[in-house]
Amino acid sequence: MVLRIDLYYAPFCGHCASVKRRLRAIAASNAEEIAYRELDVLNQLDAAVALRIRATPALVINGKLAASGALGPRRLRELLAPYRETLHDEAIHDQ
Repeated sequence: MVLRIDLYYAPFCGHCASVKRRLRAIAASNAEEIAYRELDVLNQLDAAVALRIRATPALVINGKLAASGALGPRRLRELLAPYRETLHDEAIHDQ
C-alpha cells in the first residue's frame, strides 16, 4: 500500500519551506512507498476548506488532515511513526 502524503503550504511561509525540504528527503528515500504532493493552499482553497485546514503547513496523510501549524522535526516524526515499518529514513526513526 502506498502512503499518500500531501503538504499544503503557503508560498510566503518560511516554516513551510523547511517542512517541504524534510518531506522531500523522506519521499525521495521512500519513492516506492510514498506518493508525495505539495499543494499551494492559495490555489487549493476548496480542498483546504473541505479538509478544515486552518494553518500552514498542513500535513494530510491518506486523505485525512494529520496536523496543521507548527511541524517541527519531532512532531513530524510522531506523525509518521505509525508507518515506520514501511518507511526507510533516519528522519522518521527515533535516534
